[in-house]
Amino acid sequence: MSTASALLLFLTMTMLAAAPGAGNALVVSRSVSLGIGNGIATAAGIVTGDLIFIAIAATGISTVAEIDGLAWPLHLVAAGYLLWLGISQLTTTPGDGPPPVRRARAGLGISYLSGLLLTLVDVKAILFYSSLLPLYLRDDAASPATFVGFAAIALLSVGGVKLGYALTAGHLTARRHFSAGVKRLSGWLLIVAALVLLWRGLA
Repeated sequence: MSTASALLLFLTMTMLAAAPGAGNALVVSRSVSLGIGNGIATAAGIVTGDLIFIAIAATGISTVAEIDGLAWPLHLVAAGYLLWLGISQLTTTPGDGPPPVRRARAGLGISYLSGLLLTLVDVKAILFYSSLLPLYLRDDAASPATFVGFAAIALLSVGGVKLGYALTAGHLTARRHFSAGVKRLSGWLLIVAALVLLWRGLA
């Protein structure tokens, strides 16, 4: 892959990662409700999902979405989880400070798995990695160097953007006059993301 192609891929993945969607809403929600650490864990789960898709595309295996009977249950679970998180954000009262350390640490694994699951059923990610990414692979699709290159680009672009969302949401929540507004906004974003995800699963 040439330098120009790598730069184009980086810019494309950065713009897609920055666009409003369920992944960003989930990162914001976990940062708001459980602290920046959980937002970062969610971002790590999302990046892991991207790396899985890259590995699948690099080896020519069918995508997760093409496995019969698996896509719809995953969409249903992910949409239900996002809906529950959104309602929780709207119905809980912002606290006077950050969440208890024990509760925040206990949520790290759940945050990571949430980001991973959501990425595996994200139509935007599936379409990109199954249709657009192979255009960059060409004849060296199975090359380890190619996979490492794509993985590095994904870490820098997707990981960087999601980390930015986590840090921004966490810092805004730490300011009391922003806390309630950020929680309400993330709650509504999660509910909208859940409905969109459910609609796409039905389509």
